[in-house]
Amino acid sequence: MKNIIIFMIAIVYSLAAYSNSDAQEPMYVPPGITYQSIDDMQVPLFFKNMAKHQRRQMEDQGYIDANNDEVVDMESYSMNGRTGRDLHQMVDIESKLAIIPADLSNTPFAKAVFIGALYAGGLTDGGWSGIERVFRFPKLGLVRLDESDYVIAGGGAVIATEAVNDKVNGAAAVFVVKQTRNKRVVTELMWFGDTKIYTLTTANKMVREDALHKRLISLAESIR
Repeated sequence: MKNIIIFMIAIVYSLAAYSNSDAQEPMYVPPGITYQSIDDMQVPLFFKNMAKHQRRQMEDQGYIDANNDEVVDMESYSMNGRTGRDLHQMVDIESKLAIIPADLSNTPFAKAVFIGALYAGGLTDGGWSGIERVFRFPKLGLVRLDESDYVIAGGGAVIATEAVNDKVNGAAAVFVVKQTRNKRVVTELMWFGDTKIYTLTTANKMVREDALHKRLISLAESIR
């Protein structure tokens, strides 16, 4: 795998080996997590301009304009399947994972209703480098927790410094609300550990420092 470039506040991932019309060579992504200004990134100008535009939208209107395919339908998650891929109990997918999922036993997740899980990320010799787990909480409704271990996957991640607008346990985080023309919404909180990238996704529309945002931050900070 798989180098990841997080260069837009919309939390868009791009493989480093794309064909870059603005540069002689693909952008180099070193191992681990690094931070770099979007202006210094070796990515096409179109992406830089889009990232800046979306950052302004987030600051001015509290959300970014998104297409329907950028806003996951959280209610589509069920044990009967989601977009053609079934959710599973943990025991059914653990043998397929290279990642060691975060232990949620002493966190609020342990009291939530577990809906199911999917392997995710990249497929390595040892199994999948990521996992998605879906829970239902009394106040937040459905919440998806994504974990991706970029070290296991043999890659790294570059985060645009302009995208960082929040903190989780003192670590850099990206908080973004996406809204479509027909008012479908998801809120995402992404933060970065020593070896993993985590994302919480919910269908609640939030504002930084409101009650729901504080609940989301609390959930994130319970994961160690």
